[in-house]
Amino acid sequence: MGLRADRRTAQTLGIRFVIIHCQNDFDVTEVQRMKRGPPRPARSAAFLLAQLGAHAASRFGERIAPLGVVPSDAGILRAVGDSPGISQQGLAAALSILPSRLVALLDDLAKRGLVERRDHPDDRRIYALHLTDAGRRTLGAIGRVAREHDVAICAALDETERSELVSLLQRIADEQGAAPGSTPRISTGPVVSARPEVVVVTGTDTGVGKTLVTAGLARALLDAGKLTIAVKPIESGCEHEAAASTEDGVVLATATGQHAPREALVRLRAPLAPALAAEREGISIDMDGLAARIRALGDGADVVLVEGAGGLLSPLTWVEDVTHLARRLDARVLVVGADRLGTLNHVHMTVQVLLDSWLLPLGVVLSAPPEADASTGTNAEALRRRLDHYGGVKRRIAELPRVAGVADAAVRLTRVMDWLSAAT
Repeated sequence: MGLRADRRTAQTLGIRFVIIHCQNDFDVTEVQRMKRGPPRPARSAAFLLAQLGAHAASRFGERIAPLGVVPSDAGILRAVGDSPGISQQGLAAALSILPSRLVALLDDLAKRGLVERRDHPDDRRIYALHLTDAGRRTLGAIGRVAREHDVAICAALDETERSELVSLLQRIADEQGAAPGSTPRISTGPVVSARPEVVVVTGTDTGVGKTLVTAGLARALLDAGKLTIAVKPIESGCEHEAAASTEDGVVLATATGQHAPREALVRLRAPLAPALAAEREGISIDMDGLAARIRALGDGADVVLVEGAGGLLSPLTWVEDVTHLARRLDARVLVVGADRLGTLNHVHMTVQVLLDSWLLPLGVVLSAPPEADASTGTNAEALRRRLDHYGGVKRRIAELPRVAGVADAAVRLTRVMDWLSAAT
């Protein structure tokens, strides 16, 4: 069968497609993508280090979860194991966290029989910290998992390449002033107030269940003993002067019982994208000011949940969207989509934009739509297959069925709460 080369140029998104097909049945045998201009440069070393570091930390959390511990537990157990008899004050200084915060973590480890407080031999006013037998066994098991984890993360390298990589990374760590053996996410500078974990909840579209997921997750975190604040920075469609009980910002405040904020920080009347609604009212939205208010509201909290408006790229101003707010807050992003036809495309695009914006997706929640279609119930597994090359994201896809309210959603979203713990 003879072949005929039929060149057709499609000016779609600046990409030319050259298609060579069979003369008889027109089957496509080759598609060559040629972008205009020079090839897209490789991602920077800093980006790859951040991306791989987040992935490695997340996978480590998942691997030690069967031991009944999270990474913060592992860091404390290692520090106490390395310095038996260390005081609580000394441990707080070594880990650069507030003593009051450390006391709560140690109380939990003591209740689980992993750490014990003894009278200090030199100062009766303070305690000396020691691992129990169970704590030493757990630390040994964590060490074994850590070694297996190291091998798995570097599986693409041979021994020589791995040794070279470790040497290069150590040079970077030394030059950047990273303390030897310090736990990731713990500052090597002076002790300061612990910053809360900030999670921005965004959607693939409007009306996909962001508010229910945010409120349910907030309630689950509170039930687990985490001080949680939920904030709606901007809300449009607020028709009345006084906030209605059905407004997103009010629903979030009701879910947490927080004193402030009790409604969205910026309320706009028109049910339009925030940039357009604000423009119609002559309001200028100050994104720096919003981020500062959110940080102030979260002072002293363990977790701050921030619900976006509409989809990820819905304009908050004419030059900024949720990606800009998430970067200002140094937040990870939880993606909410509807479990219906079209969500495979919408979720994939949202995750890709997050990564291209140097933001780390916490995971994906698919919310059951009011009316199911043929794809409902199949999309979660399909996304796991479709997002296989995104590593940690494919392992953090959850489904939220139709529920009676926030309390029921909280029970269903405990798995999402665990994603936070695994990466802490």
